[in-house]
Amino acid sequence: MSQNFSLSIEVMPPRLKSGDKNRIKNSFALLKFNLLLTACREFNPDFISVTYRTELDNDLFS
Repeated sequence: MSQNFSLSIEVMPPRLKSGDKNRIKNSFALLKFNLLLTACREFNPDFISVTYRTELDNDLFS
């Protein structure tokens, strides 16, 4: 018996403040997420969909 289900992930990265430390932390968090996403797509390409919200989107939706 097969089951159909899907997973939707919305990514809202933290706002970048002035300073390289925050940019590095943000880049590292996105890198870790991209590695996870790649692993999920290897498992089942149709299983996952991603919505990436930018800082501009956050301003529009807040």
